[in-house]
Order: sequence, then structure tokens, then C-alpha cells
Amino acid sequence: MLGALFGGWPTERFGWKKTLFWIGLLYLVSAVGSALANEVYTFTAARFIGGIGI
Repeated sequence: MLGALFGGWPTERFGWKKTLFWIGLLYLVSAVGSALANEVYTFTAARFIGGIGI
């Protein structure tokens, strides 16, 4: 819900291509972090990063 509310601001300021690139990068970091997590705190942090990109 927060991504829908605040997603327009970076798109207006930086453009949709750069915004989409950074969202994709956040998803990549989240996916790799979730896959390689060896404890619950690392997994939770990786999932939180993935939630920011929504």
C-alpha cells in the first residue's frame, strides 16, 4: 500500500526507467538475500528490502 501511495514521486522526479531499475535492483538483492539467508534475521531483512520495492 505504501508503494502505491509514494511510487509516483520518484517516477516524477527521476523518470520511470531509473525508478524501475532501482526497484528491480531491490528485488534482486531481496531474492539473493532470501536464498542465502542462514538465520531468521537475515531472511527477515531480505524480505523487508523486497517489500520496499513494491
